[in-house]
Order: sequence, then structure tokens, then C-alpha cells
Amino acid sequence: MIDLISKSNSMGHELEEESGHIKIENAASLPDDLKAELIQHKAELVESLKRDKQIRSIGAQIGIPGMLYAWTVSHSSAAYMEETATGWIAYRESYVPGKRKANSCKVICEGNTFDYVFTQYEKYIAYVNKMRRQNG
Repeated sequence: MIDLISKSNSMGHELEEESGHIKIENAASLPDDLKAELIQHKAELVESLKRDKQIRSIGAQIGIPGMLYAWTVSHSSAAYMEETATGWIAYRESYVPGKRKANSCKVICEGNTFDYVFTQYEKYIAYVNKMRRQNG
């Protein structure tokens, strides 16, 4: 799906999920071969685009469409959510400035479904934002 989404975007045909359908920017100029691929993979694309839409709604960024997401916790920490071979995981990594390797990693949640892990990821982000507001 990543290649198909990237290919569409690079050709000026940004894809967006809307009510279970795929909305295509500049659809009139969509090449026939790309249209055929989109139709063939519609169900998977809709799910991937839905996930991306949910992630954007909580202020996180898309790293790899449908698969990897990130949210900046602080100048030295980030929270990630990604698809694994067995399901989904959300975790936070902290870094020492100037070092490439994380010095700590905390699992926020692991689960079989995107929806379950997303809910926990969203709660974590809400908690961090609440703490930021309280601590000024």
C-alpha cells in the first residue's frame, strides 16, 4: 500500500478516505493503470487511509502511510505507533541530545488491532498534553 499511496501522491493524485470511499485529487487525469491498481487494492487502501486520518486528528505525524506514526513528546522524546508482524505497538523513546541511539524506551501499549492501540496512544498524548498545561 505504501508504494501505491506514494506513487499516487508523486503523480499529483493525493488520496484521502471519505466515508469508506477513496477521494482522489485530480481524478480526471488519473492514468488507467493507476486507476486499476487503486480499484484492485481499494479495501486495503481505505483502511490505511482511515488510520492516517485518525492519526492526524490527534496531532501525530505520518512516518509511513498506514504503518508508522510519530508524535513529539519533548525536545528529547518521541512517541511512536507502528504495525508489527503480530499487531500494533505504541512506545515512547527518549534520547540524550547529540546521540542517535535512544537511552530509554517505554511500551505504552501492544495489541492485535489498530483501534485498541490507537485508543491507548491517544490517551497517552492527551495525558502528556494535560501535564504540559498544568505545568505551564
